[in-house]
Amino acid sequence: MVEEGISEVEKGLNCGEEIADYGQMREQKEQEMSEIRYYKGKYEVKVLMRNRRNWTVETLEEFQDYVHGERCMHEVKSGTQLNVAPNLLFKKKGLPPPLKEHIYELKMEKRLKHLIAEEEKKKE
Repeated sequence: MVEEGISEVEKGLNCGEEIADYGQMREQKEQEMSEIRYYKGKYEVKVLMRNRRNWTVETLEEFQDYVHGERCMHEVKSGTQLNVAPNLLFKKKGLPPPLKEHIYELKMEKRLKHLIAEEEKKKE
């Protein structure tokens, strides 16, 4: 019986440790949720909730949003909540790096410039 009592106490201590760890995890999660990110590297937003596919953010400034290079019909106002893909949120303000062109396209462009230069030389 005494051994059973000791194991119950030990179990209680282990549970307390787990609860403390859970509390730390929760505090860390709350800090992460209140962090500031930059939507598309330009506009300041506050992270409210994280999910695997989308993060819910609150805008901290007004801006005009663009989707696929086209202007949206409405202006996004400060305090609006948006569901955003995490790859559109950056830790630092600034534009994302430009996409590199495909190597084949670069080679063909170089060849075309070379052919044009040759044709101009022949005309002269």
